[in-house]
Order: sequence, then structure tokens, then C-alpha cells
Amino acid sequence: MATYGQKEIEFLGNYYGDSKVVDCNIFAGIIDKEKLLEEWNSAKFYLESYSDKDYNFVEIWKHIFDVDNNFINNYPNISLLVEIALIVPLSNVIVERIFLHQNLIKTKFRNKLCTENLNKHLMILINGSDVEDFDFERAYDH
Repeated sequence: MATYGQKEIEFLGNYYGDSKVVDCNIFAGIIDKEKLLEEWNSAKFYLESYSDKDYNFVEIWKHIFDVDNNFINNYPNISLLVEIALIVPLSNVIVERIFLHQNLIKTKFRNKLCTENLNKHLMILINGSDVEDFDFERAYDH
């Protein structure tokens, strides 16, 4: 347990703790690398208490953030890394699906479809109900 996750935390600490230069703009690191390692050495034992529960990654962190109001104050760098992990998409499936739907709507026969109408069609196709469940008479009356 002494070395559990040490290499991964050091990698994340180097990535998010070091300054970055993009197009001559300097972006400061968002975490303190040294404090992150200190926090991890304490937090991993805290997290071990949840090992017997049948939680996935999102569920365990939701539970911790909901139940332990002091976790964010006691482990600010780890909390920030968890927040980043929870908002970063793990795949680009959603984007691929949108492009697929866009290509189904905007065909070579509908090539003059403006962006606004394409967006409306996409919103209906992605967020709307299935054709089998759609009430056409109610929509017509509306």
C-alpha cells in the first residue's frame, strides 16, 4: 500500500503542476505537485475503506463529496484531479454520433440546408423521442 498509485500521482502532478506554454502564452500549473503527493499518501488509506463497497469511479466520488464535507478542504489537489477526471470524456463516441446524424440529415440532395435548420434537425434527432413514440396528431394540432 505504501507505493500504491505513486507513479500515477507523480505523472498527474507533473502534468497538471507544471506550467505550459501555448502560442507564446504561459499557463501556470493548477495544482501543487508536492502537496499532491502528501495528500495522496494520506488519501489512499481513506479510499481503502471504500474497497469493499461495489461502487464505480463516479459513484464512489459522488458518495465521498456528498458525505464528507471536509474532503475537499483536506485534499484540495486530489479533489481538483477528481473533478477533472469526472468532466473529461473518456471517448469521442458522442461527437462521432453527432457527425453520423449530421451526415444522415445533410445529404447531397439537401446540401443547401442552413446551419440553423441543420442544428434544429440535429436537436430533434438526438434529443427527441423515437418515431414510434411520437404523437403526430398532437404535433399537428399544436
